[in-house]
Amino acid sequence: MHRYFCALLFIIFLFSSSDIFALAGKPQTVVDVRLYHQAKTTADIDIFVFNNISTNKDYDYFSLVIPELITDQIELNDKITISSNNIKATPVGYDRAYNYKILNYTNTEYSGNYNGEDFTVITNERQTVVTNTITKKENVNIIDVYSSPLTISSNETLYMYDGQPVILADNNDFVRDINIGNNFSVYTNSSNIEEYVFTRNADIAIFGTIDSRRNTVIITAYIAEINARSLSSYSIEINEFEIEQMLPLFCMEIANQMNAIDKTGTISIATNPADAFLYIDGVYITKTQNRVFIPSLTVGNHRITIKKDDYMPVDSVFTFDKPGESLMLDFNLSPNPILGTKLPSITSI
Repeated sequence: MHRYFCALLFIIFLFSSSDIFALAGKPQTVVDVRLYHQAKTTADIDIFVFNNISTNKDYDYFSLVIPELITDQIELNDKITISSNNIKATPVGYDRAYNYKILNYTNTEYSGNYNGEDFTVITNERQTVVTNTITKKENVNIIDVYSSPLTISSNETLYMYDGQPVILADNNDFVRDINIGNNFSVYTNSSNIEEYVFTRNADIAIFGTIDSRRNTVIITAYIAEINARSLSSYSIEINEFEIEQMLPLFCMEIANQMNAIDKTGTISIATNPADAFLYIDGVYITKTQNRVFIPSLTVGNHRITIKKDDYMPVDSVFTFDKPGESLMLDFNLSPNPILGTKLPSITSI
């Protein structure tokens, strides 16, 4: 009787097992998706014909000579280093983790006058927006700046983009190939060009003016970083008898302004006592069991925060203003006076 009962149970299980598996569904494989941003590898440069605003029409000759000299030097340099706040970055991996939609920026209208004719330029850029950052897609394990702890490889940088910390991958020290094009741009209304260049679909714009005072020529060159909406100016006053010697040197200096490294070297951080929580720009990096090595940070300000139970937190903004420089930072943590002076044991590793 016992054997018949067991056989009956086996037959029931055999016929019902397919339904059980059907209800359960096929097991899903969890996939790691690393979210990062990728910067473009080519810098588009707009170089404008310089505008002669002097009364000496003989200086019209320099309107083309100056951009030609600047272009020759940029091409001789072969590559430029675009500043870290002037990059265009594309999110990678987000479509595998979240749902997406495309939104347009609010149209921005610029007006000006060219050869006596009024004109209007309307920009209409597209921005990719993550529409669901709360519920990720199924079978996805997201790895991003909020992963605990965050691991940054040697070809990555922790970067503030649109006010948010992101992983910027394959930035190659922000060195870019150049695309100058075959023609110089022309815009004769010098009073409006400082606004007009920011409507261009480029990364950098170079333009300038030529003026005169008695026996000297005054040349002013402007470098506009389009994405950063930053404008820098450089001026030189040259005696007419020194133009042939000084003008190429000035144009070389303008071209070389775009060759500065915009990243630090390795930043190493240690705490005493060890085993504290380390944050950079609000992103948890790791615990300081040993000295921590950060491959690089962008030049500029970064907030370093250190937290450990029973100790006063460190929360300070540090300025890293020397490109390529490697630094060692050591923090001695102070006991929290509210909790007394008893120190926790330090584990040597």
